[in-house]
Amino acid sequence: MRDPHLTPPLRRQYLEIKRRYPDMLVLFQVGDFFEAFDEDALTLSRELGLVLTTKYMGKTLRVPLAGIPVVSLTHHLSKLIQKGYKVAICEQLTPPGRRLIHRDVTRVVTPGTLTEPALLEERASNYLASFLAEGARAGLAVVEITTGEFAATEAARERVWEELTRLGPAEVLIPRSVAETEGAKIPAFTLGRAATVTPLEDEAFAADLSRRTLGEHFGAIPPQMPPLAIRAAGAIMYYLRQTQPRLVEQLDRLSPYALDAFMALDPHTIAHLEIFHSRAGTVEGSLLAVLDRTLTPMGSRRLKQWLRYPLVDLTALCARQEAVQWFLEQEPLRREFRAHLGQLADVERVIGRVKSGSATPREVVALGRSARTISALRAL
Repeated sequence: MRDPHLTPPLRRQYLEIKRRYPDMLVLFQVGDFFEAFDEDALTLSRELGLVLTTKYMGKTLRVPLAGIPVVSLTHHLSKLIQKGYKVAICEQLTPPGRRLIHRDVTRVVTPGTLTEPALLEERASNYLASFLAEGARAGLAVVEITTGEFAATEAARERVWEELTRLGPAEVLIPRSVAETEGAKIPAFTLGRAATVTPLEDEAFAADLSRRTLGEHFGAIPPQMPPLAIRAAGAIMYYLRQTQPRLVEQLDRLSPYALDAFMALDPHTIAHLEIFHSRAGTVEGSLLAVLDRTLTPMGSRRLKQWLRYPLVDLTALCARQEAVQWFLEQEPLRREFRAHLGQLADVERVIGRVKSGSATPREVVALGRSARTISALRAL
């Protein structure tokens, strides 16, 4: 074994960070570049088409190296996330000019916990889901971290698989003990789209830990929340506290929901009806493409939610139909309303970034303008 006292400080730093994030690609800042070493370098080179070289770590040790400029991080992150990778970004925290440079992970980027606008599809939700099954029953929790939407349910196992299809999550958390059996099914139940499967320690789904975690955060758990739904929601909180602790605080409500309140749509029905994608695999030619005349990202995401969850309650269905009919008949008001809607920013997501402290000055200004627009809409 190599004497640790002979290992250069930079190498020791990297190995310690990699030990803490073994299942992630570690991008390690060295000056104006983020570098990846060892197996991560091979992965980065293969997936991004980067030149693979080597770097001396001390007098005799040479390790594989691939790097990307700091200024183009977001561009390369987007490609890695689309391929399902999870990335730990380790930045230099010591002011320039110091001989010994302290580095640490400043953020973790996973497919289901994206917040950067450049990495998100503006008009689509980006869900992180958590799945847990026991016997014929299963629990499911889902969070959209950019908007604060957090909900959980429990139902027959097959109904929960169908729900995964409807959601099309970017990332699914499952217990590590069933990763091989349950994890292999997830791509089929998300219509083949790239859902990253993330196994967690079984402890993350433990009933006692989940109740304690949710109770401490929300003050109380909704009394109608089923046991497996609680455990699935607890696993999401466990994962977010590990990867995105700043974002946990913007979750202020956990809502139970019942699958029997909506029409059941299995994967084959969704595909054959071409609700979200045509048979060519594109949005163009789908029912969504025909109906989506929305003017805001929030409206587009809501329309998708309505299509994803067809109502079966006649009272709610008639109320929605009457509201649409009223707007259809009020043409002058409708035109004025749409003119104002076109001026709105993505209020849901900007508020989320304000809460997490990651909003840009431009976004804060846009939020102020949107608040004035909303006041004008209410006055109509």
